[in-house]
Amino acid sequence: MTAVRHHQVVIVGGGTAGISVAARLRRQGVTDIALVEPSEYHYYQPLWTLVGGGLAKAGETARPQGKLIPKGVTWTRDRAAGVDPDNRIVTLASGDTLAYDQLVMAPGLQLDFEGVPGLAESVGRNGVSSNYRYDLAPRTWEFIRKVRGGTAIFTMPAGPIKCGGAPQKIAYLAADWWRRQGVLDGVRVILVLPTATIFSQPDWARVLEGVAAGYGIEVRYESQLVEVDGDSRRAVILDSKSGTKESIDYDLLHAVPPQSAPAWLKDSALADPASPFGYLAVDQYSLQSTRWPDVFALGDVANLPTSKTGAAIRKQAPMVVANNISRAPERAAAGPLRRLHLLPTGHRPQPDAAGRVRLPAQADAQLPVDRHDEAALRHVAAQAPRASGDVLARHAARPPLTGPARLCRIPRRSCRGRHHLR
Repeated sequence: MTAVRHHQVVIVGGGTAGISVAARLRRQGVTDIALVEPSEYHYYQPLWTLVGGGLAKAGETARPQGKLIPKGVTWTRDRAAGVDPDNRIVTLASGDTLAYDQLVMAPGLQLDFEGVPGLAESVGRNGVSSNYRYDLAPRTWEFIRKVRGGTAIFTMPAGPIKCGGAPQKIAYLAADWWRRQGVLDGVRVILVLPTATIFSQPDWARVLEGVAAGYGIEVRYESQLVEVDGDSRRAVILDSKSGTKESIDYDLLHAVPPQSAPAWLKDSALADPASPFGYLAVDQYSLQSTRWPDVFALGDVANLPTSKTGAAIRKQAPMVVANNISRAPERAAAGPLRRLHLLPTGHRPQPDAAGRVRLPAQADAQLPVDRHDEAALRHVAAQAPRASGDVLARHAARPPLTGPARLCRIPRRSCRGRHHLR
């Protein structure tokens, strides 16, 4: 017999987006929250690039999921299998159902290794790897160390992917390693990009072009990996502009797979018909479903004109919480202005006529947003490659043990982590 449980807010997904929204809702006094997440561990995926580059260990990226879920949030250890937004019901893989007043969709995306013929069968062996999977990132480093010459190919697929800079970062880390080992001159490094430029922002594009040239990397623009023969160690690269294909023998292939919304969501009512990848339809400013006002989506699964990164989620989560709380019946009389304190300092747009707080239209979570940030970037010369950047990514940006990071004025020894780790 299936069980039906009701919650004020149901959050699907226990990644960065889901955990952040749950924590913020609890801080605002929401007491009845269910978070659907089957995984035993939470992974800090941005660090997998450094794992693949030999600068971190895979175990450093994992935390027990139970230690990250905020106190007072009901952890439903199951996998979501369907959503009925008309009846406000989430169906679980076990057959149980969750009824909700508000729904927050943050299940992330799926890796489609099968989208490239031969890739799924080849990955993890014969020099083929991908930092986009926890178990494969250490294999990347293993394969990089074995290369003493020959050809190394690094690819990026067409379409939106999470952490869009990662396909390039591992190429630079590998090339730097080979240079320090004195073998780079004997390695042909090929970077395959589906875009016409190396980066969408011109200033950063010029810097990255210089980095690639400095390592002698051959950049293939408007191209993509379309086939892999793992046994023969051969990759087929399509030049999308000319339509021609080239077979290249490789010693190392780091392939980023195509990505899309989870299979159970692609054909659901929540999917955006305009997205060929099945990402969910939401208003790009409020993150509210374009059809169901009690449904919100953020993070990788949402069809938004922003990067699919933790940096983007940092701006999205406060918006979802502000607009979600505004729909709660007991909060409706309080008025929209009471929600302004939910937004990050310095970024507090006024509610619109419907009482919804909207993301800035031109927000880019990857770049500076005001003069103060630009001045800071100039001061630290952020565009210059430096080892301190890897140290910062490994230590300063790592996830806390319990819940989203929070500033604390109490010395850590006196606080004993009660606030530092909240």
